[in-house]
Parts: sequence; C-alpha cells; structure tokens
Amino acid sequence: MDDLEILKVSIAQVLAQDCDPRSLHDYVNQRGGDLAAALGRQAGELGWLGIGLGEEAGGLGMGIQGAALLARELGRRLAPGPFAAVLASIEVIERFAPEEISKQVLPGLVSGELGAAIPASFEAGEFGGWLLGEIESAVLLLHGETGLALAKAREPVDQHGAWDRTRGLWQKPADPEVLCMLPEAAAGHLERVASLLVAADTLGAMEGLFDITVDFLKQREQFGVAIGSFQALKHRMADMAAQIELADCLLEQALGADDADVVFWSGMCKAEVTDMVAQLAGDCLQLHGAIGFTWEHDCHLYLKRVRLNQALVWSNHALRQGSFDALVAASVNGRSLMEIGQ
Repeated sequence: MDDLEILKVSIAQVLAQDCDPRSLHDYVNQRGGDLAAALGRQAGELGWLGIGLGEEAGGLGMGIQGAALLARELGRRLAPGPFAAVLASIEVIERFAPEEISKQVLPGLVSGELGAAIPASFEAGEFGGWLLGEIESAVLLLHGETGLALAKAREPVDQHGAWDRTRGLWQKPADPEVLCMLPEAAAGHLERVASLLVAADTLGAMEGLFDITVDFLKQREQFGVAIGSFQALKHRMADMAAQIELADCLLEQALGADDADVVFWSGMCKAEVTDMVAQLAGDCLQLHGAIGFTWEHDCHLYLKRVRLNQALVWSNHALRQGSFDALVAASVNGRSLMEIGQ
C-alpha cells in the first residue's frame, strides 16, 4: 500500500467518525454546532490541508493527486466547509505568489487558521460575481483588471442562499485589500485545479450515495424479499457501478496529464463527471422510492452537492468547448489523439 492509499484510509476513518449523517443533518438544519469549523480545525491539526503543498514549504508533497484524494473523501462524506477553495488557493499561492506573501499566507491556510475563497464561476454574469468558500478570516483569489489578485475583505459581505448548504457562496467584496497581483498564468492554473477538485468531490459524493443506495436495496422488502434481488434493479446498479468506474478512470487520466494536455483533460473531466453523477444521483433518489424525496433523507444532500458542482468553475458546455479548442490546437501542432490519451 503506497502513501496515498494509507492516507486515504486514515482520512476515511476520521470522517466516518466525525462527519456522520446525524452531525451533518444537524449542521445543515442549524440544529447543532459548527461542523464545518470543527472539521477545518481537525484537518489543519492532522496536516490534511497541506497534502498538496511541497515538503520544503511544510506540506506533505503529494501534489494535485493528494489534494484530489482529500477532496474525494470529503465529498464522499459531504463534509461541509471551504476545503476546495483552500486546497486550490494553496496550489496557486505556492506556485505564483511572491515568496514574502507565500510565507505570510500559506502557514495559516495549512493550519486551518485561515480560510479561503475563489471565484465560484469564471464566466460573466451574476454567478460570476460570487465566491466559493469562506470570507471571514480568509484570503481571496479575485479577478482584477490586470489578472488574478490575492486579497482580503475589508468588511463583511453578503452570503448567497444556495440549495447546497454544505458550502458557502458569497458576494464578491466591492473594495478588497489587495495583497498582490499574480502572474497572468495564475488564473488559468486556478481554473484547472478547481476543475479537478470539483470533479474529485463529485465522484466521492457519488461513491457515498451509491453505497447507501445499495444498502437500502438490500434492506427494503417487497413481497417478503429484498428489492435488491429484483433483476431489473440489479441491472440498474451494475450500470451505475460501471459508470462510476469510468468516471474514476477519467479523473485518474486528468490528474496525470502533463502541462501540454491539462487544459483538455481537466475541462473534460469536470464536465463529464459532474453531468454523469448528477444523472446518477437522480436515479439513486428514485431508487429509494418515496423516502428518497423527503427533506431529511441523505439523498437530498448528495443531489444538491453534485448539482452545485455542475455549475462551478465554468458551465460544462463552456468546458467542453475549451477542451475541443485545445484538441484542435494539439492536432494543428502535429500531435495525435494517441499522444494526448497517453
């Protein structure tokens, strides 16, 4: 078992204990403590947030593969909090921010003392003015007139209501305190990293929903037998398992893509995985029957999580168009599909 697999097992065990369904529903319905803050502190104490950060900067040095692994396990348990924004911000700040700014900001992000927010969407329009993550005591990655800005909010801003209550959507500050401007390439890198993290979170959520759906089909009985024994439902679950496996292969391919092909693979991965999973999540809700449509059932939380993921970063149509343009450019430069698919 390699280091990533060992860490995956450890993360899964902690989340199974500390992000159980009852605690999650209490958080979503505002009946208990701040589960997101508690998980954020624990992630900092256990070193999870530095999983992709280089060892020389105090991280675990596992790169984007490590960050995606963490995002996938967090998605599997629907862990609330600004984790995607924090992981993406660490990746961008480490690579593009001036050294004096990195030394000032990264330790707080890795320890969980600082939150983060990134653009919820890079497209124009109302949703393009929102931020995903956390605003208070946080660093922000914002679109500026000359590129991507690393900033902090000077005053409180409004939070947008969203169907997914496990993440926060915020209005972009009107007058942020800019810490520095990042190079032009930083915006594109943030888009690609965010796409991969959203895809990983979505796939993890689908794996979690698939597990509870299988358990339900084994327990629910009609005519004295478990409905999971019905041939039609067996075929539906087998098809679903095959699609999850395809999504896993696509994510693995995207995470391993080199710089020349990362635009193509990251965009296609986010678009294909989130669209596929949104459909599968709807199927799982139907397989639960009437109980799946009730507000208190876990199906609702999973479906809302993956539906929001569909809209994040860019619309999936725009991502597919970007991937197509990248594919055409590669072909014009004399590269074959076999080379891109390696």
